Amino acid sequence: EELATLHPIAKMSPYESCIQASRRGFVKKIKSSFFASYLTENFIGTGVKLPADKTCSLTFSGKEDLFVMVSQDGYIFSMEANRLPTAIEEVVHLGISDHIVSTFIVNQKPSILFITQNGKAVLRDVSWLEPANSFKTKGQPLLSKERREAGIRLVGSAPVDEADWCAILRSDGSLTVHKLSDLFATGSVSPGQPSTTILGFSAFRLPDSK
Repeated sequence: EELATLHPIAKMSPYESCIQASRRGFVKKIKSSFFASYLTENFIGTGVKLPADKTCSLTFSGKEDLFVMVSQDGYIFSMEANRLPTAIEEVVHLGISDHIVSTFIVNQKPSILFITQNGKAVLRDVSWLEPANSFKTKGQPLLSKERREAGIRLVGSAPVDEADWCAILRSDGSLTVHKLSDLFATGSVSPGQPSTTILGFSAFRLPDSK
């Protein structure tokens, strides 16, 4: 058994559902009241159908929120939460070697940040997203075919603004913290030593200083 995700459940009450997503793009929407009982019983379920699939994430959502999944090969699936299935279903069709690396809901942030394993920081306005009209679509591409063939892959994404920060984890175990306004200006972050790559990142807002 492996740890798949961490989530602050104290923030669950304002949301109507918890969206469970797998690495292969299967999704199940769980009402918050049911999810609370699952936690009490110490059982959430894997949320997968395929033998090689694994749980990827849990995302709290309101009925009108836009839910987004991002794959390693740079495909983005987005859909209004109220249209997502309540039974486990494949909502995005991924390539055989592709998998989901991050999920989130679009909130009040104006932009979405994508970071590649070699340190490229790609910024898109939220309005760039094209919500899907049906399940099992390939998703909206971010990376060109040439970049994918060159081995460029996404390690994660998150909704952000210039006041946010991000922590970046590298393959040598090092962890660095960056102001997103600096990343916006340069468009990249050094992956570190030549033999290392970026494994993932997390965006956050520091408490206001007083």
